[in-house]
Amino acid sequence: MKAVLIVEDDPDIQLLIQALFSMDPRFLVAGLVDSADDAIKMTGKLSPAVIVLDDDVAGETRGFDAVARI
Repeated sequence: MKAVLIVEDDPDIQLLIQALFSMDPRFLVAGLVDSADDAIKMTGKLSPAVIVLDDDVAGETRGFDAVARI
């Protein structure tokens, strides 16, 4: 099973993405965060195979900028 980290600050969109991945037994949603800064921290802890990252998330760091740090 591949671990997935979802980075989205809109709770409705976050739930939708989680539901989509939950329907496929190849994936396990290992984490849900709402900022790019939290995504950077959680990536180190979870080592996800897939990261769904919104570029326009809450916080100081944009999603695109977090990619280089991840």
